[in-house]
Amino acid sequence: MKLNIGDKFIATWTPENINGQDNMQGQRLTIKGQWDEKSKIDRNKKTGKLYMTFLDRDRKVYITANSEIVQVSANIFQDQ
Repeated sequence: MKLNIGDKFIATWTPENINGQDNMQGQRLTIKGQWDEKSKIDRNKKTGKLYMTFLDRDRKVYITANSEIVQVSANIFQDQ
């Protein structure tokens, strides 16, 4: 799946940490995101793990999913 600038999507993943604390219960996060010029998918140079940085549409901040992405779904009909 290739994301283009302006694409809206929903990302769901299981992070290693939530708010600075270990995610010992294996909680998943689901974030409404938007792809823009600052968004990227890259590989961490130290760990070799993939990560994805994108704009959180609800909080208007950038989120980095530095754990394995479980699911990213795009809906071209999303207005919000």
